[in-house]
Amino acid sequence: MAGAGQDRGEAVVQAAVLFPFLIILTFAIIQAGIWFYARSAALNAAEEGLQAARAENGSSAAAVAASDSFLQRAASGSVLNPSTQVDVSPLTISVTVSGESTSIVDFLPLPRFSQTVTGATERFTTN
Repeated sequence: MAGAGQDRGEAVVQAAVLFPFLIILTFAIIQAGIWFYARSAALNAAEEGLQAARAENGSSAAAVAASDSFLQRAASGSVLNPSTQVDVSPLTISVTVSGESTSIVDFLPLPRFSQTVTGATERFTTN
């Protein structure tokens, strides 16, 4: 009677082989979510900085302060090593927020992200 008991334990071996890959895949998906959240927080911080710079009597320093304040309030611990750069020209203002996300998987290095928003400089004109 060949085959009656030859498949015993096959499911256990398959599960033992697949389980580590499923755990790694789960952590990679969680890590991707954390990275996208940190990137989104950086974009929102750049928008906050742009609004501060565009306001009446706004400045580059106000933009940096507003974006840093937003990151501390909304993304504390999610965005590591944040940096804010403000470029002001006569017609536009650009605010760039860069940073890194926290990592739960040490062997999966994540790229540094950078989010930029640009808006027109508010100014009075005559027709």
